[in-house]
Amino acid sequence: MDVYIEGIENLTPTRMGKYAMTPRMLLKMPSYGLESGECSPNRKPRSAQMPIWMPFTKQIWPYIPTHLTRLELDLFWPGISSEPQPNDVFPPEYLAPLTSLRQLRVLKIVGMLDSYQKYIWQTAWLCPYLEEVALEMALEPVVRSIVNKKWPTIKGSWQMKDASMAKLAYIGDGGKGTLRYELGCGEYLDLITMGEAQKLAMEKGLVSELFTIRKLSLTGFVVDAHPFKRWFDPERLQELNFKNDCIDAGFVLSSPMRERVRITFPSKSVFQSTSATVVNAGTAKIVRTKWRATAFSELKKAIEIIRKE
Repeated sequence: MDVYIEGIENLTPTRMGKYAMTPRMLLKMPSYGLESGECSPNRKPRSAQMPIWMPFTKQIWPYIPTHLTRLELDLFWPGISSEPQPNDVFPPEYLAPLTSLRQLRVLKIVGMLDSYQKYIWQTAWLCPYLEEVALEMALEPVVRSIVNKKWPTIKGSWQMKDASMAKLAYIGDGGKGTLRYELGCGEYLDLITMGEAQKLAMEKGLVSELFTIRKLSLTGFVVDAHPFKRWFDPERLQELNFKNDCIDAGFVLSSPMRERVRITFPSKSVFQSTSATVVNAGTAKIVRTKWRATAFSELKKAIEIIRKE
């Protein structure tokens, strides 16, 4: 793959035709027939199973083959877009082309600042071989004091409640994939969103009655019993991985799932505090963080690997 990199010291993205792609994106992206900065229809991908980990921009979709089996997107670190969005939050519609994929086995989307469940679950319904889904919000959910003590964070000494203790009231905001406002603010694993997505998927292709997912990983979600009781297959679901900042709002599994599903969660909070110095008004200082230095170091290594290919 021929890659031209310009202005690396200033983190200027690599150019591929009229689209912009970062070195991080190109590092893990298989060669999809890129020649002299353009796509060649006469060349085929080396492997549809190779992961694509991409900072997101809607211009990437023409370069993603529909037969891809693994896709990983990062919505927090955007690529260069010709249409910058307010606050760098992508409209949910930017993920609509995701539903054109039919052979995904692994789907991972991280860095989400908005709810994209409408298109994520449509894709899940339309991919009959999908086994692993990982969804990560960029911000943790915040719940109001009236439910704060009733809804524990899934970490440390947390234990799943008995099925008889589960409250079955719907707490979402009408299928938007978010928590109802009077209860808090954050992403909610939404039963109604999944059902509406199934109806939309039926207009595009064949769908099953239940998800085929075997492993589900969540970060920054409010979860209850509804989606697992209605939409997940107890004969297929094998693992639930609650990562950081997931909140139990009545999460339980049915008896068949309890016996089969492995549940993992953080043993303790992974939050790390950072000290700061108060600066008087009118004074400006440049702050360099350790993670930024590490990012620069990793980027340089990625560039060297790309140049050798």
